Amino acid sequence: MINNLSSFLNFTEIILSRFSGKKDQGTSANFLIEMCFRSYDLLVAIEKLEESELKQTDIEHPVGLLLRSGLYDFINFQYITTSCVEKDKMNRRAFETMVKEYMSSHFNGINEKFELKDDLKNLERFSEFGKKKKFKTLGILKEGKEFAKSKKINYLQEAIAIWEWYSKYEHYGVFTHLMYQELENNHQRKLIAVHLVMSNIHLCFCTLNDLGTDKFQLSELSDMEQILLNFY
Repeated sequence: MINNLSSFLNFTEIILSRFSGKKDQGTSANFLIEMCFRSYDLLVAIEKLEESELKQTDIEHPVGLLLRSGLYDFINFQYITTSCVEKDKMNRRAFETMVKEYMSSHFNGINEKFELKDDLKNLERFSEFGKKKKFKTLGILKEGKEFAKSKKINYLQEAIAIWEWYSKYEHYGVFTHLMYQELENNHQRKLIAVHLVMSNIHLCFCTLNDLGTDKFQLSELSDMEQILLNFY
């Protein structure tokens, strides 16, 4: 796993370096770029843990929590993009609307009296701030699960199932230790989860390409795809 993961991260780092800085790329592009940066950071942390001399049971908890965050992004991205596909083609206007709604839902926990800093007011990602008291929030365990089942999206169902498993690491208390001992199952679950988070980066890059970015070549995405196809 490590060799393939390291190679994939090298490609990712090269592409992401072209998006460095705080330039506003627009709502949809910002969403995709920041998703890639977040997934990349999580995978780098996992890579370092896997390269350490610690036993699998010693790193099971931190790796699980990192993957939980990565899977959460994968699930939301899949839900949004698949919802916007019409006749095998993504409806860009619907995608833009749904991304804006998803990103704006993060404002729900902010005090209504809070005021944006001046340097944030003109950024597209904050354009909806203060326009609603409450934005729609994706119910990842209800809407996401039912959506995956209705669309028969096996990989999304699997991502949600693994996300649920890793979520138990924070809520099952003393029973969590017993879960660490399922070495074979945990190892396979980790491989699948890492692969899904890697796929999330690749799919975000593919969507950026559909939106017209000129930051990378299709050949670079093909190289990344080959790593994903030969991951196991």
